[in-house]
Amino acid sequence: MSTCPRCQTTLAAAEYEGTAVEICPHCGGEWLGPEELKQIVATREKHWKPEALTQVRDAPRLGVGIAEIRERLACPACGQAMEPFNYAADSGIILDKCRTCGGLWLDAGELAKVQMLVEATDDSRDADSKRWSGELHAVEVREDALERADTRGSRAPGIATLVSRLIPGTET
Repeated sequence: MSTCPRCQTTLAAAEYEGTAVEICPHCGGEWLGPEELKQIVATREKHWKPEALTQVRDAPRLGVGIAEIRERLACPACGQAMEPFNYAADSGIILDKCRTCGGLWLDAGELAKVQMLVEATDDSRDADSKRWSGELHAVEVREDALERADTRGSRAPGIATLVSRLIPGTET
């Protein structure tokens, strides 16, 4: 078993949304691999309240500079110094990653915040897609029509096809 980088307590095996993780029984921090984080964020939760997702989505993004973070926690698995990073570049959720073994340390509550952020972003993207899909389709149809009109008045497409057939290696 691994040791908590915050309070040096032995981590306990646990399950989060069907994925195996290790949790500190004292501080609530969680240790997992990068594949486990991918599995967790890919699982859509049904119990988040819409207001909570909206609050996470609309929260101001914190540009926490990594240079400002002086803390270097020891990796629970291999003991190497982990590197802190701002999840999704500007979320304000600071995670710690071990470059040696790829494991991730999340302080208490950060895993739920990451999952909510991903879901809120997905919801926002879906809403934008629905909002703009009709207009984007109309633009695409106009662009296709303009492209067809451009090629009708030009002999170049026919010449390019002819050249590509006559000279090997000049496919367009």
